[in-house]
Amino acid sequence: MTIFTNISKAAAFYGFTPVFIQHDQPESTLLEFLQLANANLIIASAGTHDWSSLRQQCPQIQEVMLVVPPSSRHMGFSGGPEGPTLWHEIINRPNLQRGASVPHDIPSSDVPAVSFISLNEDNKSPTLTTYTQRNLVSAIAAQIAALPARHRISTSDTFLAADSFSNPAILITTFAALFSNANLALHSVASNSIDLGLACRGISPTIIATSSTSAKKLHSTTLSSVTGAAKTWALRGQMAALQEGYMPGATTLGRFITPVSAAAALGGKVRLMYVYEHLGSKTALSSEALSQLRAFTGARIIYGLVAPQVAGTVAQTGVFDYRVRNADVGKGAHFGVPVGCLEVKLVDAGNIRNGDDGARGEVRLFLGVVYRTKKPC
Repeated sequence: MTIFTNISKAAAFYGFTPVFIQHDQPESTLLEFLQLANANLIIASAGTHDWSSLRQQCPQIQEVMLVVPPSSRHMGFSGGPEGPTLWHEIINRPNLQRGASVPHDIPSSDVPAVSFISLNEDNKSPTLTTYTQRNLVSAIAAQIAALPARHRISTSDTFLAADSFSNPAILITTFAALFSNANLALHSVASNSIDLGLACRGISPTIIATSSTSAKKLHSTTLSSVTGAAKTWALRGQMAALQEGYMPGATTLGRFITPVSAAAALGGKVRLMYVYEHLGSKTALSSEALSQLRAFTGARIIYGLVAPQVAGTVAQTGVFDYRVRNADVGKGAHFGVPVGCLEVKLVDAGNIRNGDDGARGEVRLFLGVVYRTKKPC
């Protein structure tokens, strides 16, 4: 993942427009992505797709560059002179002139935008969204300002991006951590459905940004281990503390659920988790599940809604929001308020109208995203 990030930075520095696409997609969907992006150069992991076939169907592709991990470089990925270029072979060339043609500073008005391609709510039609540098800067600033001063990301933190950078919220939060001078942990375990325990092995992060699917998997695995009266009673005590508005500390009561605690699996130092749910996703976490995750991990959780057309998040909960609402049982939790960089308009839609007991209707964002809500905001 680090190589892809550096290449994207270099592309922007030289005036190219980097386009991030979702990687866990079948070849037919990837073909739609490439045609929509009108890409000339592809940088991808080795062994994921038949790039010779895709190049025949997308004649605008001039070159394919593959990133091969050291453990797989004994395999023949080049495919002959007409095959893809291998990243490590370029870097290891003895006559490579590094820094021979460094470009001049690019004026701020000419800095290229960054584009993302993602699937719509129906997971059928792809959407190309372009973020200007102003969009990115405002989204990064909103993430930094969303944290109270005593809990902001600092140089003592180790930030783990446990999802792909094709998720704009993950990329924005990573940039916020980078701007705050935190240590970054980047590796190949990056997907919207991973084992967070394996992703944190050998890292011990203090802040994790992940998807709702991965967080739900961690919750289900840990909750299934809460058996017996003692562990159930201990968990209820920690949930009661959260309901009263404070994080439970390391007490004798908490030792009852230490064997099923997720804190040790995550490295034992996690203090904050960003959990992002995509618009239209079928993997949502209830407020009770989020509260149980706080008890299991000992970390505060920010739960945010991600839409493809918005840099960062649409709305997200506060770091001290520990509420458990009975109305959320079996449903997704609330997302809190919109972030500071976003303008949201709520309008009537059919029989869903604003009322004295709360705002209902369609949430229309300044970039045209529509999200319908029947419950009060």
